[in-house]
Amino acid sequence: MTNQELLESIQMGHKEKKVLSLSKKLVKKCSFNSGSDVENLCHLAYWLYVYGCEDEALKLCEITHEVEFPGKGEEHEANRICNSNCDFVADRGVDCVICT
Repeated sequence: MTNQELLESIQMGHKEKKVLSLSKKLVKKCSFNSGSDVENLCHLAYWLYVYGCEDEALKLCEITHEVEFPGKGEEHEANRICNSNCDFVADRGVDCVICT
């Protein structure tokens, strides 16, 4: 499943306002070079987790595993955004690539 297909699947499979809003934005545009897109991705994973959709939330985090984030570390924007939203990933034995 491609990233686009995953996002479309999430959009079509949910009625929750936050999930729909974030997934719609990401279906339209999802660039790992955009701080707002990465923020939307992290927030979508967070809301999916809140609504009990842990598998979908984890799949969203996994799409970043092959992405290089230059300057990863405390000062990196993606790290700052995701740091508080990806604790559930660590609980499942998977490191969030953005946060680590």
